[in-house]
Amino acid sequence: MMLYDYSVSLTKPRAGVAALLRPSRDQIDLLEDLMLEQPQVDVPVVHRFAPGLYIREITVPADTLMTGRVHRFEHFSAMVSGEMSTLVEGSIQRIEGYHPFIAPPGTKRVGYVHSPVVWLTCHHNPDNLRDIEQIEALLCEPARMRIEHEETVCLS
Repeated sequence: MMLYDYSVSLTKPRAGVAALLRPSRDQIDLLEDLMLEQPQVDVPVVHRFAPGLYIREITVPADTLMTGRVHRFEHFSAMVSGEMSTLVEGSIQRIEGYHPFIAPPGTKRVGYVHSPVVWLTCHHNPDNLRDIEQIEALLCEPARMRIEHEETVCLS
C-alpha cells in the first residue's frame, strides 16, 4: 500500500522539476512572510574584527528553516560545522561539516538545518567600521523586515 502519490529524487532533478527548485525572489519573499507568522528561533550572532576585515558568525539550531540576507559584494562564506540542506543552482544540496565557498553578490539562499550549524561570512571592511548597523547597510540589501541584528529569518 502506497502512502504517497508521487516521489522524485531532488538531488538531480529533471529540467521541469529543477525549474520549480529555483524560486524567484518573490517566492522567497512569500516564504519569508509565512515564516514571519511563526515563532522565531534565537540565532546567536558573534561579530569579529581584524584590520580591514569583518567576520560574522551565527549558530543555528537543528530543525530550523532559514533564509539569508542578500549581500551586495562577493565574500567568503563557510558552514564550519553541522548539516543542512540548501537550494543551490536549482537542486537541493545536503552539506555537512566544513563547507567553504565564495558567495556571489545578490544571492538569496534558503536552507533547512538538520543538525546545529555554525556559519560564518568574511567581508572586506576597508574603513574598519565597528558599528553593526553601518556595516549591514554597507554590505547587505535592505531587509524587508529586520529582526534585531540577525542575519536570518528562522523558524523551527
